[in-house]
Amino acid sequence: MTHWDRHHRYPVQPLLDKLRMSPTQFAKQYKADYRTLKRPSGIIEETADRWAVMCGYHPAEIWPEWVDNGMDDTAHRFVDLWAETDG
Repeated sequence: MTHWDRHHRYPVQPLLDKLRMSPTQFAKQYKADYRTLKRPSGIIEETADRWAVMCGYHPAEIWPEWVDNGMDDTAHRFVDLWAETDG
């Protein structure tokens, strides 16, 4: 079972920009709730993942911070150590 982090929220605009769509167009084409699209706080991780994949993208292609947000402290330390050794 996937654990979704409800603390990380993502703005919808980068997805709309990538698709060159307005919120209304996206809502109609993908049967999305228009109110969710217009929420100032953005969308939760689960919705961001579902919408990106539904549109043919990995979420990190829309939101570059996606990968960093999903890493725990141990993973961050490993990446830092790996970077110090020039990978």
